[in-house]
Amino acid sequence: MVGEAFDWYQLPTLPIGASSEHMDFGGTLTLRSETLIAVFSDILESVRHHGITKLTIVSGHGGNWFLKMMVRELNYWHSGVTTFLVNTDRWFYPVLLEMSEDASLHHAGEHETGVVMHLRPDLVKPAPHEDCNPDYEFDMLDMVQSRKLVPTGVWGYASKATPEKGKEFLERGLQAASNISGPDWIWLKA
Repeated sequence: MVGEAFDWYQLPTLPIGASSEHMDFGGTLTLRSETLIAVFSDILESVRHHGITKLTIVSGHGGNWFLKMMVRELNYWHSGVTTFLVNTDRWFYPVLLEMSEDASLHHAGEHETGVVMHLRPDLVKPAPHEDCNPDYEFDMLDMVQSRKLVPTGVWGYASKATPEKGKEFLERGLQAASNISGPDWIWLKA
C-alpha cells in the first residue's frame, strides 16, 4: 500500500530481521545487526546499479532499533542512492495509540495479535495464559531477552484482540505510512 501510494517499485519483503531479544522462544530466527546491514548495503548497491536513486525501507518490527543508524551510515557511505526509513514509530505506533488502551505496544499484545487474527487466523491459538503488562520501559528489550521480562512472550493485552480490530489497525497504520508528510518526504515524491 505504501509503494502504491507513491507509485514505487516494491522489492520482496525480507522475512527475517534482527530479533535476538526473542531467541529464548523456540522457532525464532534472527540475523545479527551487522548481517542485516550487509544485506541492505548489497540491496542498495544492486538498485543503484540499475539506476534507482531512492530506496525506502519500511520496517514493521520495533526490535530493529538499529535501522535508523544503519540508514544514516548507508547514506554516508553509498553515494548515488538516498535511503530513507519508515519505521514503526513514525507510521504504526501513533495509530495504535489512538485506537488502543494498550499503550505498551510491545509483543503479542492487542495490536499484533489482532493483525495476525485478521491476516492468518490459523496461526493464532487460544491463549493458555493471562495478559501481561509489566512496568518496564520499552528499551529494556534492547538489553535483555524478552523471556526475562515476560515469561510467556505476551507483553500487552492479547485478550482484547479481534480480527476486526486487527484489520483496522493494519489499514489505518498503512494509510498513515502513505500519508506521512513533511520535509523528510519531500524528496521521496520527486
